Amino acid sequence: MYRTDPFFGELERQQERGPGTASAVRAALAAALIVGGAGCGGRSRPLEEPDAGSGADASAEADAPVEANVDGGDEVEDDADLEPHCAFEPAPPDDGELTVERFLGRLLDAYCLMYVACESKSDGLSVLGEAFLCHHQGPERLEYVRMTLRFIEEGSVLFQAAEARACLDGLGPTETCLGMSDVLTSGPCREALLPQLADEEPCMDGEQCSAGRCLGAQACEGRCGPPREPGEPCDGALDCAEGSFCNERFVCEAQRGDGAPCSDDVWGACESGVCEGERCAGPLPAGAPCHSNQACEGSLLCLDGVCREGRRLGEACTSTQECADARCLRGRCEAPRGPHDPCETSDQCAWLYLCHDGSCVPLPSEGESCDPVEFPCFIGACEACSCELLGHGEPCSRQNPAYPCGDGYCDPSTDRCVPFLGEGEPCSDGYTCGPGSVCSDEEPPRCRPACP
Repeated sequence: MYRTDPFFGELERQQERGPGTASAVRAALAAALIVGGAGCGGRSRPLEEPDAGSGADASAEADAPVEANVDGGDEVEDDADLEPHCAFEPAPPDDGELTVERFLGRLLDAYCLMYVACESKSDGLSVLGEAFLCHHQGPERLEYVRMTLRFIEEGSVLFQAAEARACLDGLGPTETCLGMSDVLTSGPCREALLPQLADEEPCMDGEQCSAGRCLGAQACEGRCGPPREPGEPCDGALDCAEGSFCNERFVCEAQRGDGAPCSDDVWGACESGVCEGERCAGPLPAGAPCHSNQACEGSLLCLDGVCREGRRLGEACTSTQECADARCLRGRCEAPRGPHDPCETSDQCAWLYLCHDGSCVPLPSEGESCDPVEFPCFIGACEACSCELLGHGEPCSRQNPAYPCGDGYCDPSTDRCVPFLGEGEPCSDGYTCGPGSVCSDEEPPRCRPACP
Protein backbone atom coordinates (compact mmCIF):
# COMPACT_ATOMS: atom_id res chain seq x y z
CA MET A 1 0.00 0.00 0.00
CA TYR A 2 1.26 3.46 -0.87
CA ARG A 3 1.33 6.00 1.97
CA THR A 4 0.39 9.35 0.42
CA ASP A 5 1.14 11.06 3.74
CA PRO A 6 3.59 9.79 6.38
CA PHE A 7 1.07 10.66 9.09
CA PHE A 8 -0.82 7.44 8.59
CA GLY A 9 2.04 4.95 8.43
CA GLU A 10 4.01 6.54 11.25
CA LEU A 11 0.94 6.75 13.50
CA GLU A 12 0.30 3.02 13.15
CA ARG A 13 3.95 2.20 13.62
CA GLN A 14 4.37 4.28 16.79
CA GLN A 15 1.20 2.81 18.24
CA GLU A 16 2.58 -0.68 17.69
CA ARG A 17 5.86 0.28 19.35
CA GLY A 18 4.10 1.32 22.56
CA PRO A 19 0.49 1.81 23.65
CA GLY A 20 0.89 5.50 24.58
CA THR A 21 -1.43 7.18 22.09
CA ALA A 22 -0.09 10.67 22.71
CA SER A 23 3.46 9.68 21.77
CA ALA A 24 2.13 8.11 18.60
CA VAL A 25 0.28 11.28 17.67
CA ARG A 26 3.39 13.39 18.28
CA ALA A 27 5.44 11.20 15.95
CA ALA A 28 2.67 11.13 13.38
CA LEU A 29 2.23 14.91 13.39
CA ALA A 30 5.96 15.34 12.93
CA ALA A 31 5.91 12.87 10.07
CA ALA A 32 3.04 14.78 8.50
CA LEU A 33 5.23 17.92 8.50
CA ILE A 34 2.79 19.70 10.80
CA VAL A 35 5.83 20.09 13.06
CA GLY A 36 4.32 19.66 16.46
CA GLY A 37 2.67 16.97 18.49
CA ALA A 38 0.59 15.80 21.33
CA GLY A 39 1.50 15.84 24.96
CA CYS A 40 2.17 12.84 27.11
CA GLY A 41 -0.90 11.18 28.52
CA GLY A 42 -4.51 12.28 28.15
CA ARG A 43 -7.29 13.84 30.14
CA SER A 44 -9.76 11.02 30.01
CA ARG A 45 -11.25 8.27 27.97
CA PRO A 46 -9.71 8.12 24.47
CA LEU A 47 -11.49 8.78 21.25
CA GLU A 48 -12.92 5.67 19.66
CA GLU A 49 -10.79 5.71 16.53
CA PRO A 50 -12.85 5.34 13.36
CA ASP A 51 -12.30 2.20 11.33
CA ALA A 52 -9.31 2.97 9.13
CA GLY A 53 -9.67 -0.15 7.01
CA SER A 54 -9.87 0.04 3.25
CA GLY A 55 -12.51 -1.33 0.97
CA ALA A 56 -16.21 -0.96 0.42
CA ASP A 57 -17.26 -2.33 3.81
CA ALA A 58 -15.36 0.32 5.78
CA SER A 59 -16.52 3.07 3.42
CA ALA A 60 -20.13 2.00 3.49
CA GLU A 61 -20.15 2.21 7.26
CA ALA A 62 -18.48 5.62 7.19
CA ASP A 63 -20.87 6.86 4.51
CA ALA A 64 -24.04 5.94 6.39
CA PRO A 65 -26.10 9.03 7.34
CA VAL A 66 -25.75 10.02 10.99
CA GLU A 67 -27.34 12.56 13.28
CA ALA A 68 -23.98 13.97 14.34
CA ASN A 69 -20.61 13.00 12.94
CA VAL A 70 -19.27 11.43 16.12
CA ASP A 71 -18.61 7.90 17.27
CA GLY A 72 -17.45 6.29 20.50
CA GLY A 73 -18.46 5.29 24.00
CA ASP A 74 -21.09 2.93 25.23
CA GLU A 75 -24.61 2.70 23.99
CA VAL A 76 -27.19 4.74 25.88
CA GLU A 77 -29.88 2.39 27.03
CA ASP A 78 -32.68 4.90 27.33
CA ASP A 79 -31.94 7.40 24.57
CA ALA A 80 -35.45 6.88 23.26
CA ASP A 81 -36.81 8.53 26.40
CA LEU A 82 -34.69 11.64 25.93
CA GLU A 83 -35.95 14.65 24.01
CA PRO A 84 -33.95 17.68 22.86
CA HIS A 85 -34.58 20.54 25.27
CA CYS A 86 -31.50 22.78 25.28
CA ALA A 87 -30.71 25.77 23.10
CA PHE A 88 -27.39 25.25 21.31
CA GLU A 89 -25.07 28.17 20.53
CA PRO A 90 -21.92 26.88 18.81
CA ALA A 91 -18.57 28.58 19.33
CA PRO A 92 -18.16 31.12 16.48
CA PRO A 93 -15.18 30.91 14.11
CA ASP A 94 -12.22 33.00 15.26
CA ASP A 95 -11.96 35.53 12.42
CA GLY A 96 -10.09 38.33 14.22
CA GLU A 97 -6.77 39.93 13.29
CA LEU A 98 -4.13 37.37 12.38
CA THR A 99 -2.11 36.35 15.43
CA VAL A 100 0.19 33.37 15.88
CA GLU A 101 -2.55 31.39 17.62
CA ARG A 102 -5.13 32.23 14.97
CA PHE A 103 -2.69 31.28 12.20
CA LEU A 104 -2.08 27.91 13.83
CA GLY A 105 -5.82 27.34 14.19
CA ARG A 106 -6.51 28.17 10.54
CA LEU A 107 -3.55 26.08 9.41
CA LEU A 108 -4.89 23.07 11.30
CA ASP A 109 -8.37 23.70 9.89
CA ALA A 110 -6.78 23.51 6.43
CA TYR A 111 -5.11 20.21 7.36
CA CYS A 112 -8.51 19.00 8.54
CA LEU A 113 -10.05 19.79 5.15
CA MET A 114 -7.10 18.06 3.46
CA TYR A 115 -7.72 14.90 5.48
CA VAL A 116 -11.40 14.98 4.51
CA ALA A 117 -10.45 15.38 0.84
CA CYS A 118 -7.92 12.53 1.17
CA GLU A 119 -10.34 9.92 2.51
CA SER A 120 -10.51 8.04 -0.79
CA LYS A 121 -6.83 8.37 -1.80
CA SER A 122 -5.69 7.23 1.66
CA ASP A 123 -8.05 4.22 1.60
CA GLY A 124 -9.89 5.63 4.61
CA LEU A 125 -6.83 6.20 6.80
CA SER A 126 -7.17 9.98 6.80
CA VAL A 127 -10.06 9.76 9.25
CA LEU A 128 -7.31 9.36 11.87
CA GLY A 129 -6.09 12.84 10.94
CA GLU A 130 -9.63 14.15 11.30
CA ALA A 131 -9.97 12.55 14.72
CA PHE A 132 -6.76 14.05 16.10
CA LEU A 133 -6.67 17.48 14.42
CA CYS A 134 -10.09 18.74 13.37
CA HIS A 135 -11.75 19.65 16.67
CA HIS A 136 -10.60 23.03 18.01
CA GLN A 137 -10.58 21.71 21.59
CA GLY A 138 -9.02 18.31 20.87
CA PRO A 139 -6.22 17.62 23.38
CA GLU A 140 -3.68 16.76 20.67
CA ARG A 141 -4.46 19.92 18.72
CA LEU A 142 -4.34 22.11 21.84
CA GLU A 143 -1.00 20.60 22.83
CA TYR A 144 0.46 21.27 19.38
CA VAL A 145 -0.60 24.93 19.61
CA ARG A 146 0.70 25.21 23.19
CA MET A 147 4.09 23.77 22.29
CA THR A 148 4.48 25.91 19.17
CA LEU A 149 3.63 29.09 21.11
CA ARG A 150 6.21 28.04 23.70
CA PHE A 151 8.86 27.51 21.00
CA ILE A 152 8.16 30.99 19.60
CA GLU A 153 8.26 32.61 23.03
CA GLU A 154 11.62 31.03 23.90
CA GLY A 155 13.10 31.91 20.51
CA SER A 156 13.62 28.42 19.08
CA VAL A 157 11.05 29.15 16.34
CA LEU A 158 10.54 32.45 14.49
CA PHE A 159 7.00 33.34 13.43
CA GLN A 160 6.95 35.26 10.12
CA ALA A 161 3.64 37.09 9.78
CA ALA A 162 4.00 37.93 6.07
CA GLU A 163 4.58 34.27 5.16
CA ALA A 164 1.70 33.22 7.42
CA ARG A 165 -0.69 35.54 5.54
CA ALA A 166 0.65 34.31 2.18
CA CYS A 167 0.13 30.71 3.33
CA LEU A 168 -3.52 31.28 4.22
CA ASP A 169 -4.12 33.31 1.07
CA GLY A 170 -2.57 30.54 -1.01
CA LEU A 171 -4.96 27.92 0.29
CA GLY A 172 -7.85 29.59 -1.49
CA PRO A 173 -10.41 27.21 -2.96
CA THR A 174 -7.91 24.33 -3.38
CA GLU A 175 -9.78 21.29 -2.12
CA THR A 176 -8.01 18.38 -3.78
CA CYS A 177 -6.05 15.94 -1.65
CA LEU A 178 -2.71 16.26 -3.45
CA GLY A 179 -3.19 19.97 -4.19
CA MET A 180 -3.72 20.88 -0.55
CA SER A 181 -0.82 18.66 0.50
CA ASP A 182 1.51 20.51 -1.87
CA VAL A 183 0.44 23.93 -0.55
CA LEU A 184 0.60 23.00 3.13
CA THR A 185 4.02 21.35 3.02
CA SER A 186 5.95 23.89 0.93
CA GLY A 187 6.46 27.59 0.29
CA PRO A 188 4.97 30.16 2.69
CA CYS A 189 3.21 27.53 4.83
CA ARG A 190 6.59 25.97 5.65
CA GLU A 191 8.34 29.33 5.99
CA ALA A 192 5.81 30.87 8.38
CA LEU A 193 7.44 29.00 11.28
CA LEU A 194 11.22 29.23 10.88
CA PRO A 195 13.47 26.97 13.03
CA GLN A 196 16.26 28.74 14.91
CA LEU A 197 18.33 26.03 16.65
CA ALA A 198 21.70 24.83 15.37
CA ASP A 199 23.08 21.30 15.50
CA GLU A 200 23.71 19.86 18.98
CA GLU A 201 21.31 22.28 20.69
CA PRO A 202 18.67 20.60 22.88
CA CYS A 203 15.21 20.35 21.29
CA MET A 204 11.77 18.84 21.68
CA ASP A 205 10.76 18.78 18.03
CA GLY A 206 12.18 19.12 14.52
CA GLU A 207 10.21 22.36 14.17
CA GLN A 208 12.95 24.01 16.24
CA CYS A 209 15.96 22.66 14.32
CA SER A 210 17.51 24.35 11.30
CA ALA A 211 18.63 20.94 10.04
CA GLY A 212 15.04 19.73 10.43
CA ARG A 213 15.85 16.83 12.77
CA CYS A 214 15.42 16.60 16.54
CA LEU A 215 17.22 13.32 17.06
CA GLY A 216 16.14 11.06 19.89
CA ALA A 217 12.99 13.09 20.67
CA GLN A 218 9.92 10.89 21.16
CA ALA A 219 7.96 13.32 23.37
CA CYS A 220 11.24 13.84 25.27
CA GLU A 221 14.27 16.10 24.88
CA GLY A 222 16.61 15.36 21.98
CA ARG A 223 19.33 17.25 20.13
CA CYS A 224 19.25 18.99 16.79
CA GLY A 225 21.43 17.34 14.22
CA PRO A 226 21.84 16.24 10.62
CA PRO A 227 19.74 13.33 9.42
CA ARG A 228 21.10 9.89 10.19
CA GLU A 229 22.73 7.86 7.44
CA PRO A 230 22.05 4.22 6.54
CA GLY A 231 23.32 1.93 9.28
CA GLU A 232 22.72 4.44 12.07
CA PRO A 233 19.97 3.97 14.70
CA CYS A 234 16.68 5.88 14.35
CA ASP A 235 13.56 6.52 16.40
CA GLY A 236 11.10 7.43 13.65
CA ALA A 237 10.45 8.27 10.01
CA LEU A 238 12.04 11.73 10.06
CA ASP A 239 15.37 10.75 11.60
CA CYS A 240 16.85 9.28 8.42
CA ALA A 241 18.46 11.11 5.51
CA GLU A 242 16.68 11.60 2.21
CA GLY A 243 16.67 8.36 0.26
CA SER A 244 16.58 6.20 3.38
CA PHE A 245 14.01 5.04 5.92
CA CYS A 246 13.75 3.79 9.50
CA ASN A 247 13.32 0.02 9.20
CA GLU A 248 11.73 -2.61 11.43
CA ARG A 249 14.86 -2.79 13.59
CA PHE A 250 14.88 1.01 14.02
CA VAL A 251 18.00 1.40 11.89
CA CYS A 252 18.24 3.74 8.88
CA GLU A 253 18.35 1.80 5.62
CA ALA A 254 18.58 2.89 1.98
CA GLN A 255 15.19 2.85 0.29
CA ARG A 256 14.52 -0.29 -1.69
CA GLY A 257 14.06 -0.61 -5.44
CA ASP A 258 11.22 -2.17 -7.40
CA GLY A 259 10.69 -5.84 -6.59
CA ALA A 260 12.25 -5.65 -3.12
CA PRO A 261 10.17 -6.86 -0.14
CA CYS A 262 8.24 -4.27 1.87
CA SER A 263 5.52 -3.98 4.47
CA ASP A 264 2.62 -1.63 5.12
CA ASP A 265 3.84 -1.38 8.71
CA VAL A 266 6.98 0.61 7.78
CA TRP A 267 6.62 3.92 6.00
CA GLY A 268 9.06 4.98 3.29
CA ALA A 269 10.75 1.63 2.58
CA CYS A 270 10.29 1.88 -1.19
CA GLU A 271 12.14 4.34 -3.39
CA SER A 272 9.01 4.64 -5.52
CA GLY A 273 6.79 5.21 -2.49
CA VAL A 274 4.59 2.23 -3.39
CA CYS A 275 4.41 -1.06 -1.50
CA GLU A 276 1.95 -3.22 -3.42
CA GLY A 277 1.48 -6.88 -2.58
CA GLU A 278 4.45 -6.73 -0.17
CA ARG A 279 6.79 -5.72 -3.02
CA CYS A 280 8.09 -2.28 -3.97
CA ALA A 281 6.71 -1.05 -7.28
CA GLY A 282 6.62 2.22 -9.18
CA PRO A 283 3.40 4.25 -8.77
CA LEU A 284 0.97 2.31 -10.92
CA PRO A 285 -0.21 4.02 -14.15
CA ALA A 286 -3.72 4.10 -15.58
CA GLY A 287 -4.85 0.62 -16.57
CA ALA A 288 -2.48 -1.24 -14.23
CA PRO A 289 -3.92 -3.87 -11.87
CA CYS A 290 -4.02 -2.71 -8.24
CA HIS A 291 -5.22 -3.51 -4.74
CA SER A 292 -5.42 -0.05 -3.12
CA ASN A 293 -6.04 3.58 -4.06
CA GLN A 294 -2.69 4.65 -2.62
CA ALA A 295 -0.80 2.41 -5.06
CA CYS A 296 -2.09 4.29 -8.11
CA GLU A 297 -0.22 7.18 -9.67
CA GLY A 298 -1.16 10.78 -8.79
CA SER A 299 -4.88 11.23 -8.32
CA LEU A 300 -5.82 7.87 -9.90
CA LEU A 301 -7.86 5.47 -7.79
CA CYS A 302 -8.08 1.67 -7.76
CA LEU A 303 -11.55 0.93 -9.16
CA ASP A 304 -12.54 -2.67 -9.85
CA GLY A 305 -8.91 -3.71 -9.45
CA VAL A 306 -7.57 -1.26 -12.07
CA CYS A 307 -5.99 2.22 -11.69
CA ARG A 308 -8.25 4.81 -13.31
CA GLU A 309 -9.75 8.26 -12.77
CA GLY A 310 -12.05 8.45 -9.78
CA ARG A 311 -15.66 9.47 -9.96
CA ARG A 312 -16.21 13.23 -10.00
CA LEU A 313 -18.55 15.47 -8.04
CA GLY A 314 -22.17 14.59 -8.65
CA GLU A 315 -21.43 11.20 -10.19
CA ALA A 316 -23.03 8.04 -8.81
CA CYS A 317 -21.05 6.01 -6.27
CA THR A 318 -21.39 3.19 -3.76
CA SER A 319 -18.32 3.99 -1.62
CA THR A 320 -16.09 6.97 -0.78
CA GLN A 321 -13.19 4.87 -2.13
CA GLU A 322 -14.59 5.51 -5.62
CA CYS A 323 -14.74 9.34 -5.36
CA ALA A 324 -11.85 11.61 -6.32
CA ASP A 325 -11.27 14.19 -3.54
CA ALA A 326 -14.84 13.70 -2.34
CA ARG A 327 -17.13 11.63 -0.13
CA CYS A 328 -19.86 9.27 -1.25
CA LEU A 329 -23.07 10.46 0.40
CA ARG A 330 -26.53 9.24 -0.53
CA GLY A 331 -25.17 7.61 -3.69
CA ARG A 332 -23.36 10.69 -5.10
CA CYS A 333 -19.82 12.05 -4.79
CA GLU A 334 -19.97 15.25 -2.71
CA ALA A 335 -17.32 17.92 -2.10
CA PRO A 336 -15.40 17.71 1.20
CA ARG A 337 -16.53 20.06 3.96
CA GLY A 338 -14.08 21.50 6.47
CA PRO A 339 -14.67 23.45 9.71
CA HIS A 340 -17.39 26.10 9.30
CA ASP A 341 -18.06 25.18 5.65
CA PRO A 342 -21.70 25.24 4.49
CA CYS A 343 -23.66 21.99 4.90
CA GLU A 344 -27.11 20.46 4.81
CA THR A 345 -26.56 17.34 6.96
CA SER A 346 -23.98 16.36 9.59
CA ASP A 347 -22.57 13.46 7.57
CA GLN A 348 -21.17 16.04 5.15
CA CYS A 349 -18.92 17.44 7.91
CA ALA A 350 -15.58 16.28 9.29
CA TRP A 351 -15.50 13.83 12.17
CA LEU A 352 -16.56 15.43 15.51
CA TYR A 353 -18.46 18.17 13.65
CA LEU A 354 -22.17 18.54 13.06
CA CYS A 355 -24.32 20.63 10.74
CA HIS A 356 -26.03 23.50 12.58
CA ASP A 357 -27.85 26.37 10.85
CA GLY A 358 -26.21 25.45 7.54
CA SER A 359 -22.60 25.35 8.80
CA CYS A 360 -20.24 22.59 9.99
CA VAL A 361 -19.56 23.39 13.65
CA PRO A 362 -17.52 21.48 16.25
CA LEU A 363 -19.21 19.45 18.94
CA PRO A 364 -19.38 21.57 22.11
CA SER A 365 -16.61 21.48 24.74
CA GLU A 366 -16.21 22.41 28.39
CA GLY A 367 -18.23 25.50 29.29
CA GLU A 368 -20.12 25.60 25.97
CA SER A 369 -23.84 25.05 25.48
CA CYS A 370 -25.02 21.56 24.54
CA ASP A 371 -28.00 19.26 24.25
CA PRO A 372 -27.67 15.64 25.47
CA VAL A 373 -29.48 14.31 22.40
CA GLU A 374 -28.76 16.54 19.42
CA PHE A 375 -25.53 18.30 20.44
CA PRO A 376 -23.54 16.00 22.78
CA CYS A 377 -20.31 17.17 24.35
CA PHE A 378 -16.89 16.34 22.99
CA ILE A 379 -15.23 17.38 26.26
CA GLY A 380 -17.34 17.13 29.42
CA ALA A 381 -20.87 15.83 29.90
CA CYS A 382 -24.03 17.78 29.12
CA GLU A 383 -25.31 18.91 32.52
CA ALA A 384 -28.06 21.58 32.65
CA CYS A 385 -27.43 22.40 28.97
CA SER A 386 -23.72 23.07 29.50
CA CYS A 387 -20.65 20.85 28.99
CA GLU A 388 -19.17 20.22 32.45
CA LEU A 389 -16.27 17.98 33.45
CA LEU A 390 -17.26 15.16 35.79
CA GLY A 391 -15.64 14.40 39.15
CA HIS A 392 -14.35 11.14 40.55
CA GLY A 393 -17.10 8.60 41.12
CA GLU A 394 -19.63 10.23 38.80
CA PRO A 395 -21.18 8.08 36.03
CA CYS A 396 -19.55 8.83 32.70
CA SER A 397 -21.05 6.65 29.96
CA ARG A 398 -24.59 8.01 29.64
CA GLN A 399 -23.99 10.69 27.02
CA ASN A 400 -21.01 9.12 25.23
CA PRO A 401 -18.58 12.05 25.41
CA ALA A 402 -14.98 11.46 24.34
CA TYR A 403 -13.46 13.26 27.35
CA PRO A 404 -16.04 13.42 30.17
CA CYS A 405 -13.82 13.41 33.28
CA GLY A 406 -12.01 16.41 34.69
CA ASP A 407 -9.03 14.73 36.38
CA GLY A 408 -8.89 11.09 35.49
CA TYR A 409 -10.55 8.78 33.00
CA CYS A 410 -13.80 6.94 32.44
CA ASP A 411 -13.33 3.36 33.68
CA PRO A 412 -15.21 1.13 31.19
CA SER A 413 -15.64 -1.59 33.81
CA THR A 414 -17.66 0.68 36.12
CA ASP A 415 -18.69 3.53 33.79
CA ARG A 416 -17.50 6.01 36.41
CA CYS A 417 -14.74 8.63 36.49
CA VAL A 418 -11.67 7.42 38.38
CA PRO A 419 -8.24 8.99 39.07
CA PHE A 420 -5.38 8.36 36.66
CA LEU A 421 -3.21 5.39 37.53
CA GLY A 422 0.03 6.11 39.36
CA GLU A 423 3.57 5.29 38.27
CA GLY A 424 4.19 1.54 38.28
CA GLU A 425 0.52 0.55 38.33
CA PRO A 426 -0.65 -2.01 35.73
CA CYS A 427 -2.38 -0.40 32.73
CA SER A 428 -4.14 -1.44 29.56
CA ASP A 429 -3.74 1.70 27.44
CA GLY A 430 -2.07 5.09 27.56
CA TYR A 431 -5.24 6.99 28.46
CA THR A 432 -5.38 5.35 31.89
CA CYS A 433 -2.01 6.84 32.92
CA GLY A 434 -1.68 10.44 34.04
CA PRO A 435 -0.23 13.38 32.07
CA GLY A 436 3.49 12.88 31.49
CA SER A 437 3.11 9.10 31.63
CA VAL A 438 2.65 6.30 29.13
CA CYS A 439 1.56 2.67 29.35
CA SER A 440 4.83 0.81 28.80
CA ASP A 441 5.42 -2.15 26.50
CA GLU A 442 6.81 -4.34 29.29
CA GLU A 443 4.95 -7.43 30.52
CA PRO A 444 2.66 -6.72 32.19
CA PRO A 445 2.32 -3.11 30.92
CA ARG A 446 2.68 -0.45 33.61
CA CYS A 447 2.41 3.35 33.80
CA ARG A 448 5.89 4.81 33.38
CA PRO A 449 7.21 8.37 32.90
CA ALA A 450 7.16 9.33 29.22
CA CYS A 451 10.54 11.00 29.63
CA PRO A 452 12.66 8.98 32.13
